[in-house]
Amino acid sequence: QGNNLERLHHEIEKLILFAGSDKALTTATVIQSQGFSRDHGVNDFLQAVLGKEKCKALRLLDELTTDNSELIPTISLLSRQLRQLLQIREMSGQSGIPEISRQLGVYNRSAVEKMMVQARRFSSHSLSHALSALAMLDDRVKKSSLDTRVFAELLVHELTN
Repeated sequence: QGNNLERLHHEIEKLILFAGSDKALTTATVIQSQGFSRDHGVNDFLQAVLGKEKCKALRLLDELTTDNSELIPTISLLSRQLRQLLQIREMSGQSGIPEISRQLGVYNRSAVEKMMVQARRFSSHSLSHALSALAMLDDRVKKSSLDTRVFAELLVHELTN
């Protein structure tokens, strides 16, 4: 359940209720209640978006954002990835991998090469537009706007087209 103590507290309460009156929590009890834990993480969502896998990305977004507490970290990580891809798009043809690595602060050559492949899937305009939309989504989440989930889904649609 990650390091969110409130969520961890709720999951422990669920386990206690699941165990029943004997209150003995065993490994078998935890395995039986695995439906309470999430199967995917933010990185799976990011890879689905960057791989333009629309159905998978939407399913993962729904799974990750059952409570809005995960939406802000998801927005933050996606924004970071898209900013890096935009930087790569702008530097492509002008700089080699070592210079791009230095500018991004990513020093694993294979990771930079993978990001360069991902960057080719997007235009500079679509990346700029997505970053602007993510900033608006972040603002809506923080203001508790009712349409944040719909707005997030529309953004995933745009990014995966």
